[in-house]
Amino acid sequence: MLFAGWDLSGINRFQTGPYATVTGTTSIGSRRADYLGGSVNLSGDARSVSRYFNTAAFAPAPDTRRGNSGVGIVAGPSLFGWDLSVRKEFKTNDRFKIRFQADLFKVLNHANFSGLNTDSSSRDFGSLSTAGPGRNIQIGLKLQF
Repeated sequence: MLFAGWDLSGINRFQTGPYATVTGTTSIGSRRADYLGGSVNLSGDARSVSRYFNTAAFAPAPDTRRGNSGVGIVAGPSLFGWDLSVRKEFKTNDRFKIRFQADLFKVLNHANFSGLNTDSSSRDFGSLSTAGPGRNIQIGLKLQF
């Protein structure tokens, strides 16, 4: 029976993104940016790697005062991951057993972006700069005697 006796397990991970504060660099240092109004979030089809949130809603605060935008006003990208493990033990005789195992990390290869640029003075303001690791597969055989 080749298909009998297989063990299958997995881990699912769904996590909301971290909340970020929009800042701006002025001649006297970095501070919170000014909130100009409007929705901070973009709809799913309007979001991209180069523009994750509504950057037009913010501007650097002037040198004479602190910015008025709230702390943690922008929700960063969420995280999704699904890991899968498959294993089976084959008994060759009374003395030897062979265990086969395959582990698939991020089996669906869904892109998990991070590195949200929240500096309103930057030319890359609102962009995502990094992504998590891609799919990873490892296969092993273990001989027990």
